[in-house]
Amino acid sequence: LNGFGLYLDRIMHSDEPAAADDRLCMADGFRVVAPQGAEAAVDGLWDESHSVILSADKTGRFPSVTVDLGSEREFMGIAYTPAEGGRGGCMMEYRLEVGPDGESWTTVADGAPVDNIVNNPTTRILRHKSMLKARWIRVTPLRSNLAETVSVGELSLVVK
Repeated sequence: LNGFGLYLDRIMHSDEPAAADDRLCMADGFRVVAPQGAEAAVDGLWDESHSVILSADKTGRFPSVTVDLGSEREFMGIAYTPAEGGRGGCMMEYRLEVGPDGESWTTVADGAPVDNIVNNPTTRILRHKSMLKARWIRVTPLRSNLAETVSVGELSLVVK
């Protein structure tokens, strides 16, 4: 998701072998809706100063990163990269929701693990079992290795 244009790159550091034609995509026309300041985590630019640290509320819940993709897109899942070295915490479980309008949501992953992220805090490809189609995505960290914070260095769509 990149406001400056389309960015494609080979998938690296995946928990699963990548297909030869899998790509990370930061799509033109996105708009980060929440939380404020999260634009830096979906700009397609890996830059330590642009990592976002999300803080849990008093009940221990983390805020969702909600993105309007600008138009309906087809994708296989998301790629998550924590801040460099896992600074600020690593997302260990997450919820992924998709929707057509930013109001009605379909949960496609709930409590899904991000395997071995604490010991090796690099990009993880979080594939869904089938292709997804949506204009809006919402990623909610459910568990971090740190109780009060979780970092988002970069979020991307995984496309064919």
